[in-house]
Amino acid sequence: MGRHVKFLDEFGLNPYGIDLSDTSISLGREWFTSIGKPSLGERIQVSSVEQLPFDDDYFTICISCGVLDSMPREIAKKGIKEAHRVLKNNGLMYIDLIMDTSRGDKDEIVDFGYEKGTIQSYFTQESIKKFIGSEMEILNMKVITWHDGGKEETNRRAHIILRNIK
Repeated sequence: MGRHVKFLDEFGLNPYGIDLSDTSISLGREWFTSIGKPSLGERIQVSSVEQLPFDDDYFTICISCGVLDSMPREIAKKGIKEAHRVLKNNGLMYIDLIMDTSRGDKDEIVDFGYEKGTIQSYFTQESIKKFIGSEMEILNMKVITWHDGGKEETNRRAHIILRNIK
């Protein structure tokens, strides 16, 4: 999470960040201090996508990278509604969502690796449109597919730019 805040700060975008994990926030603050940017550590805080700690119409841009497909879909939908609330009219949002041609549109419990026991939501292009709803307009969606040396697909992710409609 800290790397995104640092990157956006390098472009002068006045970034803020949230994470559910106290540990993640603590490590992020330590890292910002170690690289001489403790003020950025003050811009990250523990929070949930279900209740963003920002005023209505606060942001022009919102970024959710690898987040909304790693939680129960009903919580992720609340996150989209919260982004709608904190984004200004015509504000932009970037999200990415995992897709898998063999799984289609479904949620699964991850049974391996560091995400073991968490939920992974898989999307189709149709389910992405339904997930976004009518409060945001899809301006651009690019699906990128990775292959692991052969023809077998190893990862597919939709990269989506949304415009907030108020």
